[in-house]
Amino acid sequence: MNKVVQLTAASLFVTGMSLPLWAAVPDAAKSDTENSAPQSDKNAVPDVAPQSKKPVVPNSQVSTPSQDVLRFTLQHRFNGSDPLPIDTIEIPFDKIADQPHILLKALKDNFSKHLEKQKKPVQIDTVLKWLLPEQASKVLVNLPNVSIKTNIGSNGAGESDLVFPAYRREVPESLGKGLIDWKGLDGKFTFIDKFDNLTVAINIAGLMLNEEGKFIAELGKSSFNGAFDTNFELTRMALNFPLIKAGENADNLLSLKDIIASFTVEESPKGLKLGNFDAKVGHVNLTEKGSKIGLINNFAVIGKAKEQNAVVDYSLESKIDKLILPKNMTSGESLEISYVGNLAFRNLDASALLELQKTGRTLKKDDPMMQMVILGKLMEMSPKLMAKSPEIALTQLTVKTPKGNLQGNVSIKLDGKKATSLDQSVLLSALLGQVDFSIGKDLLKQAMISQADYTMQGIAKDKKLTKEQLDNLKSEADKKIKKFLALKWLVDGGDGNYKLVAEFKDKKLTVNGQVIPLPLP
Repeated sequence: MNKVVQLTAASLFVTGMSLPLWAAVPDAAKSDTENSAPQSDKNAVPDVAPQSKKPVVPNSQVSTPSQDVLRFTLQHRFNGSDPLPIDTIEIPFDKIADQPHILLKALKDNFSKHLEKQKKPVQIDTVLKWLLPEQASKVLVNLPNVSIKTNIGSNGAGESDLVFPAYRREVPESLGKGLIDWKGLDGKFTFIDKFDNLTVAINIAGLMLNEEGKFIAELGKSSFNGAFDTNFELTRMALNFPLIKAGENADNLLSLKDIIASFTVEESPKGLKLGNFDAKVGHVNLTEKGSKIGLINNFAVIGKAKEQNAVVDYSLESKIDKLILPKNMTSGESLEISYVGNLAFRNLDASALLELQKTGRTLKKDDPMMQMVILGKLMEMSPKLMAKSPEIALTQLTVKTPKGNLQGNVSIKLDGKKATSLDQSVLLSALLGQVDFSIGKDLLKQAMISQADYTMQGIAKDKKLTKEQLDNLKSEADKKIKKFLALKWLVDGGDGNYKLVAEFKDKKLTVNGQVIPLPLP
């Protein structure tokens, strides 16, 4: 049933996110479609059924649906008149994954030819029917059609209501015994002419998939709201997934609860797009061999971008109230920690970022030369980027554990007045770096022991280490810490912590007040 899972997910994506977008097709869309459409092969089966006064049902001459292709039919009825001939849409899954907008364009191309012949206001009733591969059709017997009701006013403004009905199927043992329980989906789409102000609101009642003894997954009641620009790129998004579960069976299951996320894009007058996002996960739990383990409680991350005086600053703030690290052979216990981390990117040249964005938009995700092209553009823009004295800074790192805490900050910056070329010597002269860290003594020792512990477990193929081996690990950790203290890579902070304060400036490295010769051994 693995392929069934893929087909189901694809179906949800198609119906929930994309199908009604055709209704906002501008009247001029047909000419663009005709100019961009490839010439058909005389021996190929047409994707769209021939026009006729009666509905045309795909016949035996139509090729069998491929396992790697999303295939469905669309049939429209305008203003209550006779239904139009059936159109067949076929799109490879790999193209949808790499370029989601290709699905929207295919729908736009299909519907534009119908809409251009209609006067507004207009009412359209559309039925979507899935054409599944042979094996999938045996599993998904009588999969319900999707209905779309659309109303477009005389001014071009309109809305679509979409319904993908509930579906339940107990799969027989001959096909891989299991259960498919789709609770249903409904959506509303609003728009004005030429795809401006397109908004989407999707509600999923839930989904459960179960292939007995192999796979189980569950999606709770969920929602998605978003807005798109004329290129079908998201400008605003909000989603809410109260429950997601997946695993081999009920005794071996990963579950995520209370997932909430939002995303907005702001565009400058010159076209630079800056994104802001906020995401939270309430709980991440793991059930292993029937025993439930709480891995994460209250994870949150916030990203903010701001443009001012031709430079862009970006911040990334994250925190975890509770994170459970796995057991190790040394203590036989799990380690519970909390975490706060704030990362900042400062003084990024806005015009250089815009050029990088423009280059990225012209490339396809599957272009093998994509990385080389982006790297080339980055090298070209490097003088602009360096001139603004760019900086990356870990402004706060706080990790709290029962064994002690880790706290600190890091800053790495290029002096724009000195960074006049990519020559290594010039860049080193322009480089500024600062590090300030403290770590609990017991925490450092435990971390070093655990690292060695995991390495030895791998060598011993997860066999429990002997007491003698564990004692050796502790002894080696003590020796390494003493060596770091002797070299002044660490100093005793006098408060139960070791400290590390370092600075790099004018090609000189200073650690805890001691100048360190370069290059390092």
